[in-house]
Amino acid sequence: MVSSRPIRDSLGCYAGALGMVTDITARKKTEEGLRETRDYLENLFGYANAPIIAWDPTLRVTRFNRAFEHLTGYTAEGVVGRELSVLFPETSRDESLD
Repeated sequence: MVSSRPIRDSLGCYAGALGMVTDITARKKTEEGLRETRDYLENLFGYANAPIIAWDPTLRVTRFNRAFEHLTGYTAEGVVGRELSVLFPETSRDESLD
């Protein structure tokens, strides 16, 4: 990455430039690795034959794959953002979540 800015004299006239070069190769490699990992996990989640569901600390559904749609009959659009209780009756919730 290259950045620069002009240097001006006491009259405000251009007198030169101050520049800086930063090697961001390692950062770019890390970002690419993270993108590859994200893509892999997205594909795994999307195409897995096993039902997968994820929720946040407030017990709201954040992810819901197609296998879970087939198992429950619910769609991801109808479940994501709602509380887990929509999927698991209170009487069997602990057993189901285990």
